[in-house]
Amino acid sequence: MSLQQDKYPQIYPAREIAESLEYPHAPIKPKMPAPVAEDKPSKYPNLDNNLKYTGISILILSVFIGIAHVIYNPLVFVVLITSFLCAVMFSYKSWCSYGHSKTYAERLSAYEKATTDYKSALDLYHSHLQKYEEDKKAYDTLVDTLKTPEDILNYRLAKRKQFLQSIKPKERYKDFFCIDGPKNPKLGRGEYFFKDYVSEAILNGQISNDFEFYFDASIMLIGYSSHKVSYFYPDLVVITPRGHMIDVEIDEPYVAESKKPIHCVHSLGRGDFNRNQYFIKNNCSVIRFSERQIIKYPEICLDIIRLYDDNGCIPIDLYMPEDFIESSWNEKEAMKMASMDYRNTY
Repeated sequence: MSLQQDKYPQIYPAREIAESLEYPHAPIKPKMPAPVAEDKPSKYPNLDNNLKYTGISILILSVFIGIAHVIYNPLVFVVLITSFLCAVMFSYKSWCSYGHSKTYAERLSAYEKATTDYKSALDLYHSHLQKYEEDKKAYDTLVDTLKTPEDILNYRLAKRKQFLQSIKPKERYKDFFCIDGPKNPKLGRGEYFFKDYVSEAILNGQISNDFEFYFDASIMLIGYSSHKVSYFYPDLVVITPRGHMIDVEIDEPYVAESKKPIHCVHSLGRGDFNRNQYFIKNNCSVIRFSERQIIKYPEICLDIIRLYDDNGCIPIDLYMPEDFIESSWNEKEAMKMASMDYRNTY
């Protein structure tokens, strides 16, 4: 079940869960390796041509030297200079061709290695091409089945369950999750109420002992210099049996003592948004309930947390009363709630 973020409960899947829900991507066709030149390197590259052109240039130079003794013509001297320069150039190229013999063994070895590497790369290409054709066929078949929103939803649910069943163990949070850090100095009415409810549910066997609940944990800020504090204080941290971490937040519309509006939708401070992004980036999902939902329907809130481990979302078949879903509030609405003591009505 997908809920908009302007209503409670709000579900923000961890980064790796969100990535598992992406629409299938077409496989990428492998690129054929660039072929190696068929001709082996020569010990004296282009030596024959260079010597031939050197000889022709010297012959022309000799002939026109003889003509220059008999006929005085500027054109004759142009040919003389040109043939002389050609003779020098091709003589230099011939000398360079001889010089290449010193590196012949290295060039031959490099050529043989390139040829061997090309054959290996070509075999790998054909293997990847075969795999690509199989994946492309499977992709085309899958795309043909995803023609309606319901088909896409079922596909995503299946992918999500597949990911959740292969999730990594709890130890992956050891550098992020701090049980012994500073305690949350401001536990509210909702937190105390839900803590007692969860404790009783565990004692009564309503929820597996494999779930771990922490109402006084700290989340150390790592690489998040935009915050002046060094810790986040979640209302509740849940580690599921599969090792998934969930930050459960209980949002009130205003502070009980000062009546100051908090957790307002589209808040200019964007504190909740930045906090959510930090958790999501570190592969921790965020579930936000309103305080009214926690106090009035704690059993449904606990079911949502419990079933998230298998679904990564709120199950479609989960029973919820009509008044369970609650709209987020803006600052004006929060001030109105404070004036009427809204938090004392549930």
